[in-house]
Amino acid sequence: MKITRDHPDQLILEKRPWLFATFLIVFMLIFMALGLPTAIYGNMIGMLFVLGGVIIPGIAFVTFVRRTMVVFDRPANSIEIRRKSILGITQDIYKISDLIGAIVTTVDDHNYNSKTSRCELEMKDGINLPVALIYTGGSGARRTAAKINAWLNS
Repeated sequence: MKITRDHPDQLILEKRPWLFATFLIVFMLIFMALGLPTAIYGNMIGMLFVLGGVIIPGIAFVTFVRRTMVVFDRPANSIEIRRKSILGITQDIYKISDLIGAIVTTVDDHNYNSKTSRCELEMKDGINLPVALIYTGGSGARRTAAKINAWLNS
């Protein structure tokens, strides 16, 4: 996640999936461009290209493309997690005083010999709140957890 504000009173983390959304839109346009000329003349294969090229990436777009913003506000003692998708906005608010810290949860996929992880907020009531809903490869989750913990300890 990208740090958009790092102030002693407020930390804002944001994730905007521009690359994935752009890929899905380009995928749709390519399949429409390939299938539309033949679909106009009544060819079923062309119609299948158009429908498949719109429906499959459309479902992926609605399901996976979400803008996530996490706001840690020390004066208000609040953690606000906002997720915005094409279907609407969800907003959850928690207290910073109920937060123990940020942890990294890792899933090991033995079939592909890879590990994916995500950053989660460990709360005092035993619940872990995911900062990002999906698990990803790389060190982004570790860096995000380290930044949150450093801000909490400052």
